[in-house]
Amino acid sequence: RIQPQENELLYNRIAPIYAQQGGDVYAALDNPLLDLLNVKYLLSEHAVPNPTWQEIYADDALRVYENREVMPRALIVPEARVVPTEEQPLTTADLRSIVFIEEQPGDAAALVPASPQLREARISRYTANDVFVDVNLSDRGWLLLGDAYFPGWKAYIRPFGADESQETELTIYRANSAFRAVYLPDDGQWTVRFVYSPMSFKVGLYVSFLAMMTLLMLLLYWLWGRYYRPEIEEHDVKRVAKNSLVPMGLSLFNKAIDFAFAMLYVRLLGPAGTGEWYFVVAIYGFFEIISRYGLGTLMTRDVAADRNQSSRYLTNVLSLRTLLWAICVPLMGLVVFGYWTVGNIWPNLQAINAQEVQALMLLALAMLFANYADALSSMFMAFEKMEYPAGLTNGVALLKVALGAAVLLLGWGYVGLAAVSLFVNILQVIWLNVLLRS
Repeated sequence: RIQPQENELLYNRIAPIYAQQGGDVYAALDNPLLDLLNVKYLLSEHAVPNPTWQEIYADDALRVYENREVMPRALIVPEARVVPTEEQPLTTADLRSIVFIEEQPGDAAALVPASPQLREARISRYTANDVFVDVNLSDRGWLLLGDAYFPGWKAYIRPFGADESQETELTIYRANSAFRAVYLPDDGQWTVRFVYSPMSFKVGLYVSFLAMMTLLMLLLYWLWGRYYRPEIEEHDVKRVAKNSLVPMGLSLFNKAIDFAFAMLYVRLLGPAGTGEWYFVVAIYGFFEIISRYGLGTLMTRDVAADRNQSSRYLTNVLSLRTLLWAICVPLMGLVVFGYWTVGNIWPNLQAINAQEVQALMLLALAMLFANYADALSSMFMAFEKMEYPAGLTNGVALLKVALGAAVLLLGWGYVGLAAVSLFVNILQVIWLNVLLRS
């Protein structure tokens, strides 16, 4: 092992190499770990006798040597072995032919030695946040990158010359105790992209965005309470502006929040999880349209014409929506059963899985309270108080995305998102009911 460098190599690309006192001071230069660490040049005031170090410059004060055995920054290794860090024989093994990893790869063939006759790797782009490596190999193999391993790094592979839309994510393994390695399952010409994308940074941005939107919403509420004064006989222009511009502006506010949350949950759920969640939401959305059946518009129109009928209309609409919901739930169950049956009969089709069924069950319950909340919101619209449900929707949206991010970070997946939807819908019904009675 190389002597401890007292953190010098952490902050400097040039640092001294320490040798044990009383021994061969040049023996440390033959340590194979220097080759693995891509140490290519040596500056010395004295002549270096080691045959693997070639003198390329000399004057009266300084000599410069080049390491002829240095390993390239990126190379293809044909074989990988799973060995704990403390047991990896890094100083005795041929590290150009074997890479040591610490965890079992998902593909069992990854540990079978390959024999690529052609194995080229060239770094085509190198920045602080991403590294592009173009590879050309005649058999599968492992790409070893001589950069420090850290969980925030991601790796993607795509055919050489293709764009990012054709990328597939690769698992990064800690290799040779400190570096990054990815398994390349196929031969051919590829581009492997390493990108630094830590989840902590994304969550921090998301939390900061939510905090900013919350402060903005509180500021708008304060301005509304400070400057808006309801009048018994409002001018038509003022009334129309209040009931159209305010909900429109708050709706755009909600869209911005939903867009930011979508960027987060797509990242946390991954492509497969996101597709399953969209499938669940599509089924839910279809039956939600049926269960609502335009009753909100009917109530808004008729109650606006005769406000004395508000209690009767609200009771009837809630009853009808409960009945429609009770009809839709068994139909939704039949659809789920149909997808499950078809997926099990035809092997080429994927059956609906248990998580999707759980999410649909929770969303089916959430649908009932969403219909109740929509009915209560229609009552506010009939009384030309559209700013109340619009403002409440903003608060609910912030709460929903905050809780949604929490359940995703806890690992509950889109089933947790469905549970959050149920909880938030129940809370919205309670708030609207309190506002309606106040």
